[in-house]
Amino acid sequence: MGMVGFYYLLIGVMAIWMAIKVGRESLGMGIATFLFWPIAIIPLITNWGQRGSDIRLQFLVASVATVLLMNASVNLVANNVALTYSPEDIDQIRAQDPVFAAEIEREQLRAFGVEIVPAEADSRASGATSTFASLSVEPRGARGAAPTATVAPAGTEAEMKFSAAPAQVHKVPLRELNFRRGQVRLGPAYAYLTVPEHFRFVAVHQLGLLSEIRGIAVDDRTLGWIVHERVDLRSPRFWFVDVQFHDSGHLAAPTGDTPAATEMRWDAEQALAGFTRAAEIGEGQDQVAARLLRHGAVVFRVPQLSSDDLELGLRAARLMASRTKADSGWSHADFTGVQSPQTLPQWVASLQAGENPAVVAESEENSGIDSLHRADSKR
Repeated sequence: MGMVGFYYLLIGVMAIWMAIKVGRESLGMGIATFLFWPIAIIPLITNWGQRGSDIRLQFLVASVATVLLMNASVNLVANNVALTYSPEDIDQIRAQDPVFAAEIEREQLRAFGVEIVPAEADSRASGATSTFASLSVEPRGARGAAPTATVAPAGTEAEMKFSAAPAQVHKVPLRELNFRRGQVRLGPAYAYLTVPEHFRFVAVHQLGLLSEIRGIAVDDRTLGWIVHERVDLRSPRFWFVDVQFHDSGHLAAPTGDTPAATEMRWDAEQALAGFTRAAEIGEGQDQVAARLLRHGAVVFRVPQLSSDDLELGLRAARLMASRTKADSGWSHADFTGVQSPQTLPQWVASLQAGENPAVVAESEENSGIDSLHRADSKR
């Protein structure tokens, strides 16, 4: 039972107690007190100090519990951004980003003490079910596919399956960006990131303008960017940490005799791999840290670094990866089943030859759809 529930219980007990004591003097006032306890202020005054019908203690406890309840309710909403979304808002978000909408709904349920319990994943551990629906998220191998839903036969539980929807990235003005601090849910990764002090997280659906300013594309694996509070976001060279989730399946840890394994820094205890690669776009190098999970990897990338800034990028990427924690049952060590066809070194090599797909951004200045950036360079 949470504190809100405890306060409700305490107020109810005090109201019944006051109704019984007041009812000894006046049955009508006792019933009124039971139905609406604040009216007990009348018998509180008239029965003050009378043996058997004095309700000073009960009235005081009920009053304090009511104040604490109101304060707890206000803080519950203020500290949980998900509660500010109405069902209509969520429906609009779902039309563009079903994964983000599902994350908001999960956060709202958690705020009221309802925990989402994921079921056993499939062979690639890319599916999940919850206590309120049977929901599975298919791997995002076929990028750009529209959401699809399948309905089970009558008499069985309905199952909804979503394939990846194209990322809809809004060109939000810099002054209107909604920066997030503290704990941030990384929905498809079944993990959360504790954003370090002095850093801020910007969700992917707000990155349209920042992506244009920085000249770096956002693809459908991107969850958001992390920026330092002192960074000038108007500068075309500001540095940031790109947060992505790659649903690559369970990647086997590297072995000491694997040649490719020597090219990365592997932390077996945290299931964390760090490596440097040539920048996907432009000059410089990218510093990358990947936190392996049961069904994929959360990737933190600091792009286009000069040789003087490589150490800064390495520390920033590893810091974010180390502050990422998997939900219960979703860590790399929790995996049982069929592994990904790729090993970790093979997956890293595939990133070197990867290509960023184009991302559509919905402009707030007009109703048209603008194409942002496409990285056509291959390693």
